[in-house]
Amino acid sequence: MILKKRKKDEIVFPKYDESEIAEVRDFVLQSWKMGDTHGLPHWRRVERNGLLLSMHDGEFRSDVCIKVVRYFAYLHDSCRENDGGDVEHGVRAANMLHNIRQTILIDFTEEEFDLLETACRLHTTKTCKKIKKACLTQAKR
Repeated sequence: MILKKRKKDEIVFPKYDESEIAEVRDFVLQSWKMGDTHGLPHWRRVERNGLLLSMHDGEFRSDVCIKVVRYFAYLHDSCRENDGGDVEHGVRAANMLHNIRQTILIDFTEEEFDLLETACRLHTTKTCKKIKKACLTQAKR
């Protein structure tokens, strides 16, 4: 879907396919029951913010793997044990990725998988710069 810019401050995303993440979104919705804080609305905000950070001059940056950004949004909280301060959920999510490597993540290259695993593992630490570096690489979209 390509959106036309209508207002001065409106953000317009370049074209991307919503169906690309349907399987992972359905997987987390069926597999984990989240509270008000870490459910679907949160994951959609994470996806939107990740896409915003991935843009420059109205286009997705060529050094950003959009697929990793989008999958991270839906998988990063997938192993939470509660809706509060669960500091180990990122490590559990990273480990869980190996369980879906041959199904939902089968189309991921090794580099993309490693980036997603690193981002999930580190997102519960105070190393946001490392997460950004993990997602902003030379991996192809």
